[in-house]
Amino acid sequence: MGIEGEQLVLDYLSRVGDLAHTTGMSPTERRDLVTRLRADITRRRAEVQGDESRADVKRILKSVGRPEDVVAAAGERGAAVPAPRPA
Repeated sequence: MGIEGEQLVLDYLSRVGDLAHTTGMSPTERRDLVTRLRADITRRRAEVQGDESRADVKRILKSVGRPEDVVAAAGERGAAVPAPRPA
């Protein structure tokens, strides 16, 4: 998938960052949240068998959770990334 998949991920992480900025999270907590999410998404993308498709990336992002839910859960847990939902 390459560039298109990467753009989906960047858009997702940007949305998470924007939403986190509207909370009481410190800059460090926001950065850590996005960094952990990025690592988790990268790990999941590496597990895709064969050529990664747009649908694969969307499925991965959906399994991580809606940005609004991820930020809300992180705020409740002190910026820890919420546990992944089953795919």
